[in-house]
Amino acid sequence: MAHKHNLKVFIIPSRFASRFAGAPFMPGWLTINHPEWNVPGTGVSCVDVPEVVEATKDFFKKIVTTFDCDGIIIDEPKAVEVPSSHPATIAKYGRTGTIEDAKNSMFEYIQTLIQTIKSCRPELAITMFNMPSVSS
Repeated sequence: MAHKHNLKVFIIPSRFASRFAGAPFMPGWLTINHPEWNVPGTGVSCVDVPEVVEATKDFFKKIVTTFDCDGIIIDEPKAVEVPSSHPATIAKYGRTGTIEDAKNSMFEYIQTLIQTIKSCRPELAITMFNMPSVSS
């Protein structure tokens, strides 16, 4: 209906893996249903866990292939500076993660999401809203 009136439609998938806007005020379903994938001691999914990445890719594929949209807004990435002691992080880095590792992992995660979106719908616009120095 929006396109009929020459409006652009953007999807904002908030709270996914408790890594985007809305978290930590309300956790995402992935975080609740798979606490074993969370960064220990936090309420956020560990982006070093392959199942988290695959679940996120599957979710994004579904929304961009199901809905007639013009783009995706990646809204306020969360817990970017939270180091992880999850076994997946230790396997990736050979030790408990640092703040720098957490930033790198989140960058890789977002990069993977963008690649996934573009592989399905290369014409979509992708925008990110970001708040500097936000760690929660």
